[in-house]
Amino acid sequence: EEDLRRSEVLSFPLVVVALLLVFGTMVAASLPIAMALITVIITMALVFVLTQFMDVSIFVLNIASSLGIGIAVDYTLLVVNRFREELPRHSRSEAIGITMATAGQAILFSAITTMVGLSGLFFIPLTFFRSMGIGGVTVVLVSVLTVMTLVPAVLGVLGPKVNSFRILPASRESPGMWHRLAHGVMKHPIQVAVPGIVFLLLLGIPFLGVKVGAGWASALPPDAEARQGWEVVERELGAGELSPVAIVAMAPGGILKPDTVGALYDFTHRLAQDPRVKRVESIFNLDSSITREQYQQMYATPSSGLPPQVVAALRSMLAESSDVTLIRVIPSILPLSDDAKAFITEIRDQEIGPGVSVLVTGATADIGDTVDLTYRNFPLVILYIVVTSYLVLLVLFRSVILPLKAVIMNALSIFASYGALVYIFQEGHLENLLGFRTQGFTETTVPIVLFCILFGLSMDYEVFLLSRIKEVYDETGDNTASVAMVLERTGRIITSAALILVLVAAAFATSDVVVVKAFGVGVAIAVLLDASLVRALLVPALMRIMGKWNWWAPGWLLRLLPRHGMV
Repeated sequence: EEDLRRSEVLSFPLVVVALLLVFGTMVAASLPIAMALITVIITMALVFVLTQFMDVSIFVLNIASSLGIGIAVDYTLLVVNRFREELPRHSRSEAIGITMATAGQAILFSAITTMVGLSGLFFIPLTFFRSMGIGGVTVVLVSVLTVMTLVPAVLGVLGPKVNSFRILPASRESPGMWHRLAHGVMKHPIQVAVPGIVFLLLLGIPFLGVKVGAGWASALPPDAEARQGWEVVERELGAGELSPVAIVAMAPGGILKPDTVGALYDFTHRLAQDPRVKRVESIFNLDSSITREQYQQMYATPSSGLPPQVVAALRSMLAESSDVTLIRVIPSILPLSDDAKAFITEIRDQEIGPGVSVLVTGATADIGDTVDLTYRNFPLVILYIVVTSYLVLLVLFRSVILPLKAVIMNALSIFASYGALVYIFQEGHLENLLGFRTQGFTETTVPIVLFCILFGLSMDYEVFLLSRIKEVYDETGDNTASVAMVLERTGRIITSAALILVLVAAAFATSDVVVVKAFGVGVAIAVLLDASLVRALLVPALMRIMGKWNWWAPGWLLRLLPRHGMV
C-alpha cells in the first residue's frame, strides 16, 4: 500500500508536466489524466468484485495502477494528437471519424496484442499469475473501451476547444532532429541495423547466467518488522527454526508395525547425522538412549502401557488411523539456499522401506515445487503469446513479413531488458542507487510476468508506427518515402507517449519490495529501448532493407484475411 501511494504521488505530477509539454494546452493535457483516473477507478472496482468470488493477489493493485495510468494516458494521447492534426483540415465529425479509423484502429490492435500477452498468465495454474493476468487484461480492456467510446465523445463536444487555455506557445513544424534521423536511417540502413542488433544482444548477455529463486524475508525492506523478527531468530536460534522441513511418512499397513518402525528409525537417524540438520523431531527420536529394537518393542505394546511423554508424542505426530506420521527436520542451513534445495531432493530420492512412502513439504520444498510448476508451463505461455500476436498483426498489416519482424524485435527488446535486470538485481549493480540489497538471484515471478507484460507493451509503439506507415504506403506505394515521412511526423508524439509510460513505470522502482521494484525497472528499460533504439532506428532500417518485401503475402492468404478500414 505504501509503494502504491508513493508511486502514484511521484508519477502523476511527472505525467502532467510531460503532457503539458506535448500539447501545450490545459484542456488537451487534462484529457489523458482524466481517462487514466477513470480507468484505474473502474478497474479497481472490478477487481473488488472479483475478490468476492476468487482469491486475488495483492500485487494486482500495483499492476492495475501502473498499467492503468500508463496505457490510458498513452492511448488517449495518441487519439487527441491525431484529432488535433485532422481538425484544421476537416469538420469536427470528419476529424473524429478519421482519427478513430486510423489511430483508433492502431490502438485497438495494440490493445489486443497487450491483452494476448497478459492472458498468457492464465496458463500457469497458480493464483498469483492468474490474478495478475486477470488484473492486467481488465485494465487494458477498460482502457481501450474508454478510449474508443468516451474519448471521441468528449472530443466531439470540445471540438476546437481542445486547444483552449494554452500555457506554452504552439510548436512550429520544422524538419529538425526527426527529419535528419529519418533520412539518415534511410541512407544507411545496414550501418544502423547491425550495431543496434549487436547492442541489444550484448545488453542481454547477463541473462544467460540467470539464476531463478524465490524471495524470503530479505525481500522486504530492512525496517519491516517481519524481516527484523526473522533476522533475530536466525541470529539467536538458527535459520531453520522458522522453516522446518516437514516429512509426511505413510505406511498403509500401519506406522507402528515393527518393520516400519525399524525402517523409519533408520531413516530419521540418518537425517539426524547429516551436517545440514540441527535436529529431528519424530516419534523415533524421543530419546537418544533408546535403541532401534527398543522402539520396535515399545510400539508393539498397547498405548495404555506407554510412558506419558511417548503418548503425548504419538498424539501430536501420529494420525488416528496410525498409518501417517509427521517427521519434522530443523535444518541448520538457510531456507531456499542451494544446499537446502539439494537436501530436499535427497530426502525425496531415498528408499525408506517396503510399503513406506513420504511426502516432503515446508518453505523450501513448497517454493521449489512452485518454481518447477511455473517454468514447466512457461514454454506454453511463450508459444501462445507469440503465435497469437503474429496472427493479430497478420490481420492488421496483411503481410507475413511485418508480424515476423515485430515478433523478432520484441524478442530482442525483452532479451535486452532481461539482461539488464540480471545485471542490476541478481549481480547487485546499482544497489545503492536503487536502494536494495541483492539476494543473488532473479525472483521467480519476474521473468514470466515481465514477458507477458512487455510483449504487448513493446509491440505498442511498433504497431503505432507501422500502422501510420501503412496508411502512407497504401496511398503512395513508396516504401522508403513512407517510412521516412512517418518517422519524421510521429517521432515526437510516440516518443512522448513512451516517455510517459517510462515515468509511470520508473515511479514503481522506488518500491521497498524488491519484486515490485524489479517490475518497475524492467518495464521502464524495455519501453525505453523499444521506443528509442528499436522503434526509431531498427524498425525503419529493417523496413528500408526489405523494401517491398515488407508488404508481401501470398495471394491465397490475402483472400482469406478479413479486410478492415485502414485509411
